[in-house]
Amino acid sequence: MKESDTQQYFQEHGDKLYRRSLYTFWKRSAPPPSMELFNASTREQCTVRRERTNTPLQALVVMNDPQFVEAARNLAQRALNAQSRFGRKA
Repeated sequence: MKESDTQQYFQEHGDKLYRRSLYTFWKRSAPPPSMELFNASTREQCTVRRERTNTPLQALVVMNDPQFVEAARNLAQRALNAQSRFGRKA
């Protein structure tokens, strides 16, 4: 079995771009920074509810992380398509 090489990540293009956005590499020693900023649990214990926080770093992640930007772009495209299908009511 080929070992996982998570040292370098190469972004796909075209249709393959969205295939990889569903997966997140999670290492025990270094969790994904965006998950850490949103108070994800350390996975050492089960967490039922996260703390409620609102920091400027969370806003920066949502505005600049490619995964959030692409999700927002895709949502906007779907809204525009729905508007053109149903007229101005949507």
